[in-house]
Amino acid sequence: MVLPFRNHFHMFMYLPRLLLRLRLPPGHTESIHPALLYSIYLAACSVGGGGMSGYESRFLAQARTESEHALAFVDRLIDFMWASVILASYFLRRGRIVEAHNMILGTVGFAMAVGLHRAPGTLGPESIILPPADEIEKHDRVVLWYALTQLEASISMRIGLPTVTPKDVCSPNSPHNTITKMILHHFEASNQCRGVLFPVNSKCEHLHFSITRKY
Repeated sequence: MVLPFRNHFHMFMYLPRLLLRLRLPPGHTESIHPALLYSIYLAACSVGGGGMSGYESRFLAQARTESEHALAFVDRLIDFMWASVILASYFLRRGRIVEAHNMILGTVGFAMAVGLHRAPGTLGPESIILPPADEIEKHDRVVLWYALTQLEASISMRIGLPTVTPKDVCSPNSPHNTITKMILHHFEASNQCRGVLFPVNSKCEHLHFSITRKY
């Protein structure tokens, strides 16, 4: 249900990998962190409306709690940042601009602290996030940084505050920005044929079924 509207929540991650990770059991090392999972459920309820909207407060509380756990245990921090992007987008959709701004501001600061704003593959030994395992993870981190900065700039402009993103990592000549443009062009082309490339509809139905069955 949420995947056709994923751009509304700045979910720019590589969709086939996301769908693969959704199918993994919770104990698997590559499974999605509950913070991100509950954020996706929240987004699904937000766009689903009707009876599903009644679950929003529950999934929001669970997403916040799991986000705190992710930070406390330094667990799948990339998922934590994606969850923050979805939560901030949700707050923005609900008109809760102050909450959206506070969340995205803190997450951008955290992303810079762990080196996400650097070009992929250049993380220092002091970083607390693991290096990307493959090209897909490398690409996902670039678009995660893009989602964070795009959302932060958009919200800051709405409330009349300056953006906190350093200009040098957003300039047109930045290597990081060049990679971002290439990947977004690839994702845009993929989105036009998503019905052929991956089973969006069947996965959406499964996600809807999982929510109503568990809760």
